[in-house]
Amino acid sequence: MFSLKPHHFFNSEYPFQYGPQWINKVLLVLICCYPFIGARFLPLGDSGRYLSVLIAPLGFLYLIFFVKRNSLIYWLDGVRQFSSWLPFIITFIAISFLHQRNFNTSQLSLRIIFALVLYICARALQISHRQLLLAAAIGAWLYLICSFFDVLTYYYPTILRLEIPRHLTEKGIYRLGGGGGNPIHFANASMWLAGICTIGIFYKNTFSKAERYFLSISAIIAFFVCLATQSRGALLAIIPLVVLVSLQLDRKFKKLISVFILLAVASGFLLATQTEFFHRIKRVFYDLYYYITEPNFIISSVSARLEMWRLSIHSWQEHFFIGVGIPSIQELITHYPQKSPVHPAILIQPHFHNDWMQAISLGGLLLLLGLLISYILIIVNSRKDPVLLWIVLSAFCFGLSDLIMFQNKMLTFFIAAWALFSASYDNQKYSTKHTHHC
Repeated sequence: MFSLKPHHFFNSEYPFQYGPQWINKVLLVLICCYPFIGARFLPLGDSGRYLSVLIAPLGFLYLIFFVKRNSLIYWLDGVRQFSSWLPFIITFIAISFLHQRNFNTSQLSLRIIFALVLYICARALQISHRQLLLAAAIGAWLYLICSFFDVLTYYYPTILRLEIPRHLTEKGIYRLGGGGGNPIHFANASMWLAGICTIGIFYKNTFSKAERYFLSISAIIAFFVCLATQSRGALLAIIPLVVLVSLQLDRKFKKLISVFILLAVASGFLLATQTEFFHRIKRVFYDLYYYITEPNFIISSVSARLEMWRLSIHSWQEHFFIGVGIPSIQELITHYPQKSPVHPAILIQPHFHNDWMQAISLGGLLLLLGLLISYILIIVNSRKDPVLLWIVLSAFCFGLSDLIMFQNKMLTFFIAAWALFSASYDNQKYSTKHTHHC
């Protein structure tokens, strides 16, 4: 039966090998707090402090005092695994040098190092997919609690006198942000958890029937939290999720699949009757058609993105190989004035809301190839595990409408989840080959 009692969670198929048991358990719990990054109301939420303040310092101490020389194999595996990120890191540093500007490459490098420490600690602690999947499921419920608290403080601001940034749709509908955070980021994090839980349901010989139902409910909760953010970009990740789940289907999951189909139909009905969000989805196609066919520019989140991407590509023609070295649309317009005036709503945007357009503006073909090669290498290295593949493919989808690789908060969630599930997969893969350290 399903239970969240400590002895059930710590009863790993790969037992602890280093240090006192209580230290191992505390560090394991802290590592499994990776869903906290997505919600501002949670400790260390909505930032990179999970890696820089919590895991990296404690992880270094744990490795130095308890794992010591035995960690060499983990370091070697970690360096091999993280080598996929090198093309992006090297080209990013190169364009910073070529343009003689600080593009925050130190933040990217530090996150890679911190995530490497996270990977090594997870390997040494023999962390398993079961623990990480349960952590994602619990995270979905925490997101739900944050959402209720978010709404409560919005409609009843006198309960807690908190100065929390608020985001509204075009028609004034409140968008959840996990405690005043960016609704797009909260939507991406929720969708990440929804996909992790959904794929985890179909892991063979990992969960009991009750635990699968718990993962199912958690996946639904995370998905509805994502819908409540009114963000449309996160829904792009449904495409790889459906593909990955389809590849894992088994006859014995027919009943579970039937339940999901019923819930999907109910979700579709609710989505269709929730006029504001349904209107926002329809407007994507309307705005796209109007932007292409009509000469007059009408501002919307879709048309604004299209216009920023057009300006980024236009500037690329001037400096094809290394780009113009400009990170924001306002600075781009200053250096490359347009014949027609640019809408003020576009000028205030801090970036290009697309990883690929951001790469083009910052580093042209050089950085674009670095980003593409890293993505390909990461996907290739993650291809044998569906959760890992989901984390990478969903990040790719999120990066089509917002920043992931160039945004510290989202990069933290991406690389932390990827490092943990990579370590868990390697623990399982090497359990029979390297019994002396597994």
